[in-house]
Amino acid sequence: MNISQQLTIRGVDKTTKKSLEARARQRGLSLNAYNLELLRRDAGTSPARPTNGLERFAGLMPFDPIVEETLADQRRPTPDKWDNHGL
Repeated sequence: MNISQQLTIRGVDKTTKKSLEARARQRGLSLNAYNLELLRRDAGTSPARPTNGLERFAGLMPFDPIVEETLADQRRPTPDKWDNHGL
């Protein structure tokens, strides 16, 4: 029988919590689901997933609204230039 247990972690500083929340958000997971994934992986109770080793950099770059706005602008179609490209 697989009975779910509860674990409380105390003394988590704000920086660590924010980093965990950001990483969970990037993966589309709740904070709880992400933390469970970390615990299972470290405990060796979940299958290892293929990795390129870059996940250690996830969440290190702060969100920059100017960069996001610039990228969004670059993704917008520009109908005035379509004729130049045969579209």
